[in-house]
Amino acid sequence: MRIINSGEFTEVLTSAQHESAKSSGNATVPVEKYTTGCPQHAEVQVFVDEHADDVGLWERDYSAVRRNQKTTEEAPTPGLPPELRVDSSEKAVEATKAVRYVGTKTMELIFDNDANKFYFMQT
Repeated sequence: MRIINSGEFTEVLTSAQHESAKSSGNATVPVEKYTTGCPQHAEVQVFVDEHADDVGLWERDYSAVRRNQKTTEEAPTPGLPPELRVDSSEKAVEATKAVRYVGTKTMELIFDNDANKFYFMQT
């Protein structure tokens, strides 16, 4: 993991891709939004059927992590503003439907409470 400051992106990304290719043979690297303060890590469970009927089961917080493993999940996410809770669930459903996914999907999010925003991390 590397934190990239403004103006360094291309150089640091190239370096990370080279390192990844050298160690694994694959130059693909994930890029995530870096947030300061006390971000919350959460996930939204989404179900979509073949008729495009859908449901998002809100979010659950799993910011408590030890050795890269979740230790505790809590629902609903403590301290999350109601409008952000609704928006994150709706956007997770929209993203799942946009790629025409059918089935159960978990969308991982990072909530930046200082900016009152959330970002998708992975599915």
